[in-house]
Amino acid sequence: GVYSENYFFVSELIKNDSTFTIGIADYQCGYTLTQDTTISGDYYLGYGVLNLNGYKLNIEGDLIHANGQIIIGGGELNVSGDYIQKIKYLDNGQEKWTASKGSIVMNQSTDKVQIAGDLDLYPYNKNTYSKITNGALYIQGDIHYLDDYFYNSYSSGYCFEVLGDCNVYLEGDSQRISGDGCRFANLHIQTTGSLVTDGSVI
Repeated sequence: GVYSENYFFVSELIKNDSTFTIGIADYQCGYTLTQDTTISGDYYLGYGVLNLNGYKLNIEGDLIHANGQIIIGGGELNVSGDYIQKIKYLDNGQEKWTASKGSIVMNQSTDKVQIAGDLDLYPYNKNTYSKITNGALYIQGDIHYLDDYFYNSYSSGYCFEVLGDCNVYLEGDSQRISGDGCRFANLHIQTTGSLVTDGSVI
């Protein structure tokens, strides 16, 4: 396989069944599902397009979305842990995170995403999530948004913008929305405890 201590962006990565490890993470290339699929443990999407193609993808751990695109495509994405939109890498042996260029496409009424943990966002620019317009998004944990002036000073809009007919459901015991980079057109608050927000979300 191939090892790199630092993450780097490429237009296309052809792994040819080899491992491609960056720091402590084995980043995967996207592919098109042909059946319902369950992944044990954490899943690192580093390159390409992950198309659910109408099928169900269960991730029994965290989803680390460093780069590339996830197309729900009429399917269902279930994340048992956190959905982390960041790049994880090593710097002189120390684990660090930096901004991601990952994006999600939800544009069909049957698109469904369920996140049992937190939604943790560190976008490369503020227009990353502009393709969520339909379906349903369920979040049981907190929503964290980290704004980086270096990456975002020349971009406008929101890093996580849910528009059109897409419905967002907050379903945790108590939840917090940190940061001012999120906007939801159709927000359903079903939190059983307290909901705290640090910025505008509607």
